[in-house]
Amino acid sequence: MPTSFEPQLSVDQMEEIAGVLADCATEGELYHRIGLSLGPGAGGEPPEQRGRWALQRRLGDLRNALCENAKLRSYCDSANASDLTATAAAIAGGLIAVHFAGINPILVACLIARIGLRTICAETWTKTPSPNA
Repeated sequence: MPTSFEPQLSVDQMEEIAGVLADCATEGELYHRIGLSLGPGAGGEPPEQRGRWALQRRLGDLRNALCENAKLRSYCDSANASDLTATAAAIAGGLIAVHFAGINPILVACLIARIGLRTICAETWTKTPSPNA
């Protein structure tokens, strides 16, 4: 499992994160953007539904990529985790570091930052003590 946020995000990636968070005020809007990024659905499903399904199918992979990352958990436990843009950047860095593919990692990171990494990782993190404890 990764232990850092390598590779560092580029200025363009940071600007993309800030733009996505500014443009998408709700989780539904982020799911919609994810669905659009996947292309048209075969069954004519709305983009938001395609985004929700895609993320649900990859939830186990996401948890493996993020919840086992001790540095990301330490970051989440810190006071800085209240900064949505910085949290999304940390999550995106974790996803890029493990070559998470199939869904745009910037969009996924923004959605997870909005939902809350603690929410996504609650089951894993209740089983193991925090590295900051």
